[in-house]
Amino acid sequence: MRIKKITINFLSFTIKTISTFVIAIFFFVFITPIGIVIRLFKKDLLNYKFNKDKSYWIKKSNLKNNMKKQF
Repeated sequence: MRIKKITINFLSFTIKTISTFVIAIFFFVFITPIGIVIRLFKKDLLNYKFNKDKSYWIKKSNLKNNMKKQF
């Protein structure tokens, strides 16, 4: 029983450690370069910049349907 407990503790530690490293590598290899490229091109994908208009409403130009008789 003691060997089983030691094995389980060791494996749970290694799983936590390896998963943390895998997530960190994924972040630094994929997410960080995308953020750097977006900042270099000065894109505002989430519209964070201050808008001087009275409203932040985005008007759509081409409507696909008129939504009068939905049901």
